[in-house]
Amino acid sequence: PKPIDFSKGAKLTPEMLAGHNAGSAMVFAILHYDELTKEATERLGGRWAALLASAGLDLSVYTISEDRVLITLPHARHVTELREYLLAQPEVAEVEFNSLKASG
Repeated sequence: PKPIDFSKGAKLTPEMLAGHNAGSAMVFAILHYDELTKEATERLGGRWAALLASAGLDLSVYTISEDRVLITLPHARHVTELREYLLAQPEVAEVEFNSLKASG
């Protein structure tokens, strides 16, 4: 598949995800906020998971460290919605998908 260019803040399109949307996806969010502790990050991830689940996204959130969470999606076709949501959050400094990064 053709590499996805996050550098210009472009939205992911189905065409860009061709070859990436067959199966699951792993997205990392790198965080920056005042209460940067593992416990606070776990609470934040729990809130995101509940909110996104209520919007119909099936996902799991794992706290990797105080400043990094891993979000897994069973269907990569939802990466665009997840990326846009994460970048709109004030706690998110960067989102990474397939080694490509976008800054918040």
